[in-house]
Amino acid sequence: MNSSGVRFLPWMGLVGILAFNGWGTFSFLFPLAQGWLEAEHARNLSIGLGILGIILPPLWLSRKMKRKRVWFRRYFVLFNLLLAAGLVYWASGRPAPVVLPSPTPVATSLPRPVATPTPVVTATPQRTETPEPAETPVPQFVDSGEVDRKYVSIDEHALKAPPEVEKDVASLAHYLVAPARNDEEKIRAIYRWVADRISYDTEMFFSGKWEHHDGAQTLRSRTAICDGYATLVDELGKAAGLKTEIVPGFANGMVSDQDEKENHAWNAVKLPGGWRLLDATWGAGDVGDDHKFHKRFKPFYFLPPAEQMLVTHFPTESNWQLTLPPISRSEFLKRPKRMPEFFQLGLRVDKLQGQLEANPRADLDFHAPEGLYLSARLESLDGREVQRSTLIDRDGERIVVNAAPPRAGKYRLLIFAFGPGQDHGTEVLEYTVDARSGQPEGYPDVYKPFQEHSGHVFSPSTGFLKAGKQHFELELAGAQKVFVNDWDNELTRDGDRFVGDTDLPVGETKVFAVFSGETGKGILTYEVR
Repeated sequence: MNSSGVRFLPWMGLVGILAFNGWGTFSFLFPLAQGWLEAEHARNLSIGLGILGIILPPLWLSRKMKRKRVWFRRYFVLFNLLLAAGLVYWASGRPAPVVLPSPTPVATSLPRPVATPTPVVTATPQRTETPEPAETPVPQFVDSGEVDRKYVSIDEHALKAPPEVEKDVASLAHYLVAPARNDEEKIRAIYRWVADRISYDTEMFFSGKWEHHDGAQTLRSRTAICDGYATLVDELGKAAGLKTEIVPGFANGMVSDQDEKENHAWNAVKLPGGWRLLDATWGAGDVGDDHKFHKRFKPFYFLPPAEQMLVTHFPTESNWQLTLPPISRSEFLKRPKRMPEFFQLGLRVDKLQGQLEANPRADLDFHAPEGLYLSARLESLDGREVQRSTLIDRDGERIVVNAAPPRAGKYRLLIFAFGPGQDHGTEVLEYTVDARSGQPEGYPDVYKPFQEHSGHVFSPSTGFLKAGKQHFELELAGAQKVFVNDWDNELTRDGDRFVGDTDLPVGETKVFAVFSGETGKGILTYEVR
């Protein structure tokens, strides 16, 4: 190597050290800054300090430093050694979550968020978020029984835990995981026992005096808020040899304050395929409007796909979203409320912004499995139903929900689903509606048989009619006859289309149809004024 190359080596080393200063400063400060700043501001601050870590040493050396350069070099070396040691300690303190494909979980009842946990400082692993796929797969129901059957044996073992092993974390963990064949069954046993044995402490939650309880305290009291649930799961997991973490964040639901930064805590566990999420608090039951805890086991919150957990659970640190790309808190709060049944029933919807604009109408386009039917309810913000304000059309797997508020203002739109054999709908989705104008004439009320036979109304398409002669025209696949109000007012059939004129009196007008081998079924109702 020539002399110029030898002289060049110290400069290369200096550049490398300065680059390490900048990168190391950013890597060390960013996860700390996220604890008290929004992610974007934390990143900008860390980048700025990292750049200072690169440019300040050369600026210092370039000034009148002849007598101090020896001291500065010693300081500079010591700083880099300490920075390297800090980064190694930080990185080894917690494993980085890994994104993995997640099986579809079982969906259950309406979630209720709970209390503010003691914050847990978390390292910053790389993360991802999966957006809604551009292509819509064929909708299908999730067989909840089949999903749960693989855990029957380990669940039975967990629920039979005798009192003598429940006195401390170590003995309980040893008992719960004794028959487990893998880490997934170990964490399932822990989840099942905690959800069954621990009740939500509504007295502590509604008093506002939240206290941190460790696993031993929770075992003694058998009550906890979310922090106690998450801490107990974490301690049991670690005692069983699992890699578990507490994930603090915000849960969006019935009892949450949208301005809160943190109001909930749940858990993450590292399995052979990567990190997975679980929430034993929401898996144990619900806090009702009566301020009482109603125990009801919900398996949905055991290892759901990360993108489904992100519908209601927003971690303080974006890396625990486990999805790509990570979303912001503002985006999280703008999403519609999707209940576990939304996923269980195989539904997909075209609009994932929680606020719809109506001018004067708003519509939603669903893909749903065969045999699934929807109903909709538009209500004012104080919970009063707006009559004849929704209309549902179905064509195969596609269901369109139309909402027409009677006047400008703010409303809520609730979507209910009827699975195979169900007579009562389950709420699966909720939007807010910002009506810029109104449609006071509304829609006719539509009943389940109308959806079952891909019905469509051409006329009259409004729910409020004037007394006198009205022209009716509709399509109804498979119908033999269609009548308006009574058997004397039969519409003329042309294939699947039924047409006719009828005189309507003031009051309610009912349209009913006769299908093969069945008596008449109501399909539409109007209000005549």
